Amino acid sequence: DPVLINRNQSEGKETTLVLDSNILIRMERVVKSGNKWRSVREKGLDNLVGLLQKCRPYSVCLSPGFALKEMPPQNAKIAMELYEDFCSVHLPNFIDTPNSTRKVHTGVNNDYGFNDLTYEGKLAFVVPYLNFLCLNYIEYCYQGSPIEKFKAYIDLLEGKIDLLSAAEIEIAKYCFFNTTNLPKGKVKKFCQKIRENSVQIKGKRAKQPIEINKISFNAASDIHLLQVANAMDGKYLDEKKQDCWVVTTDKKLAAF
Repeated sequence: DPVLINRNQSEGKETTLVLDSNILIRMERVVKSGNKWRSVREKGLDNLVGLLQKCRPYSVCLSPGFALKEMPPQNAKIAMELYEDFCSVHLPNFIDTPNSTRKVHTGVNNDYGFNDLTYEGKLAFVVPYLNFLCLNYIEYCYQGSPIEKFKAYIDLLEGKIDLLSAAEIEIAKYCFFNTTNLPKGKVKKFCQKIRENSVQIKGKRAKQPIEINKISFNAASDIHLLQVANAMDGKYLDEKKQDCWVVTTDKKLAAF
């Protein structure tokens, strides 16, 4: 809330909001529908904009770059342009920092995924991406009890990657957990949300290997976003201590 953001500023901290791609997509839709306040409310961005409008100047930063990273280049180019249009109308007091960088988004690839990333981009995504590939391999190709599946998953990680990542292992627990006999409730719903984000595509089981790649890349992008926010939190950027938050409309990501 504005109280926290303004208190951070008085203590010499900078509040940074790391935007998820779904926020940029909603901003796009607002601009395309006329960029009016009514559209901001309809797209569910009114609370975010209202919060930012109440904050003192230079007290909070918006960071869309990590969301742009997971988009196909032609989509990222459009998203960035419309993001600027959105801010110019609804957040006119927000300006680029003097040392901000501008990436040129070029190329067209509708099946954008891990293999389309730059070498540096692959280094950032490779651990979560491989983890989710292994998770989906066990989910779709291995028969056994939840415990047997989990053990097979850990063995696969040790054999193929030789690195165990706590976040993805935690996700695997919920994916393999058998919820069949659970009554309807928070635990069952939570497990389903995690599965939707980790081993399903649009709420359904994958049918082709290319869909497994998409599931793994999307899930890795979510984990990467959280890792970025956690890694930056408490660190110094331009001599300002960072207080980082993720802004998303993805309930699955928020649940995790």
